[in-house]
Amino acid sequence: MVSFDVSSLYTNVPINETIEIILNSLYVIQPIPPIMKRDDMKELLIFATKNSHFLFDGKVYDQIDGVSMGSPLAPLLAEIFLQEFERKNSSLLQELGIVYWKRYVDDTFVLLSSQFTTKHVCAELSKCHPSIQFTSEEEDPTTLTLPFLDVLVRRKPGADFQTCMYRKPTFSGLMTKWSSFVPKRYKYSAISTIIYRAIQICSSKNSLHKEFDFIRGLCAKNGYPARFVNSIIKRQLNLQKPTAPPTPLETTTDTVVLRVPYFGAESQIYGKRVTAAAAKLYPFKKIRVVYDVTDRIGRGSQLKDSIADEFKSGVVYGATCSTCNQAYIGQTYRHLKTRIHEHILDLKKFLPQTATVKPSTKSKQRKKKNQQETKTTIKYTGPITRSKTGKLPPVVVKLNYADLDHLLDQTELKEKKENIRIPKSSITKHYIATNHIITEENFKILHNEKRKYRLKIKESLLIITRAPQLNGTERSMPLYIYPDGIKNNEQM
Repeated sequence: MVSFDVSSLYTNVPINETIEIILNSLYVIQPIPPIMKRDDMKELLIFATKNSHFLFDGKVYDQIDGVSMGSPLAPLLAEIFLQEFERKNSSLLQELGIVYWKRYVDDTFVLLSSQFTTKHVCAELSKCHPSIQFTSEEEDPTTLTLPFLDVLVRRKPGADFQTCMYRKPTFSGLMTKWSSFVPKRYKYSAISTIIYRAIQICSSKNSLHKEFDFIRGLCAKNGYPARFVNSIIKRQLNLQKPTAPPTPLETTTDTVVLRVPYFGAESQIYGKRVTAAAAKLYPFKKIRVVYDVTDRIGRGSQLKDSIADEFKSGVVYGATCSTCNQAYIGQTYRHLKTRIHEHILDLKKFLPQTATVKPSTKSKQRKKKNQQETKTTIKYTGPITRSKTGKLPPVVVKLNYADLDHLLDQTELKEKKENIRIPKSSITKHYIATNHIITEENFKILHNEKRKYRLKIKESLLIITRAPQLNGTERSMPLYIYPDGIKNNEQM
């Protein structure tokens, strides 16, 4: 038994070759090709795979080849490439003495003939493609065992195998504590998952019994009661028995997911009441309550670079005048920097121009030539005939400035209409009224919200709560229902 592993599979997948494999499968091998043209499909695949960039430590990086880790396309592209790799080299696998070949993503379980060595087979597989390299792990010669994923495979004399659970030496034994402030169903799921895996992986009752003892000890270290663990083991064993096939239902029910913040027993009572009320009012709706724990371990560590406030989008922002402390509240779904620039640009239209314009050297030269004659070439629009000597000379008319002044006196000039500037921003209106200037430093983010509808509601609620002077009665959401809050009815 041998295990082969592809080193750094996702980052070494050749993108161009994988795209061609996909296109050939869709437009050559498949009998009915897609409606979309091949070139258009290729552009979409290139855009989805090669236009991937990320920000790290203030610098923008672009991945030249391979698929990025965490991309939803990474497992699919890697599987497509490896399937084509196995198809092309199927004859080579037989020549290398491989009797059995089963792969899961980048890990492969192989039964190898005793006439071939593992190092030789691994070296030959690495030569098949320049982008991927294989590593190998052989079975233990004394125990005849080989760990593959989370399964420990034991080879017995003859053609029989035995499987049981495998845990790496670095296994710490940590799991959701019994004292954790999470719903009880989460603790139940944490134990039932490992019990279900043990039932599916262990091939004998003896190994399953040992695994159950290990699970009981593991749960005891994490504070779980023994009765709670034994009840889950009993329930999982009963679920493995064959049950009668379910009868088809005539009516279908829709499942609605309700996410509830978890604050203890109050949240569970609220979820049960909502489920019971929905069952009475909407019998064809099934409410699935999901308790959301707000405090997570991941919040204590920052894995990504923080985005500067000016590049954040979906925010409710506020601007306060540093002179009179009058405030303005607004919202934008674009970058905050873009919205601030629009405010400042509208304000600059009404600021006085302090710079003086000096006369240029060209204007001085024109003044000296006021009384000089100028030659103006006027194009002749009538019929032109070619003489025997060649082209006709251009028509030149000599005019002096006296004639030009006479023509200009006879010309009626229309008066220019003055453009009446209307301020668009409330910050500009504040400057016109008070002569106070609000700069970029006076802006700050009040709230973040990625959903547009909720963003407008939160802006309206903040305007009602803080009552900024520069907003007046303007708000993004009318809030027809209870615009001033709920008033308590006084008893007469």
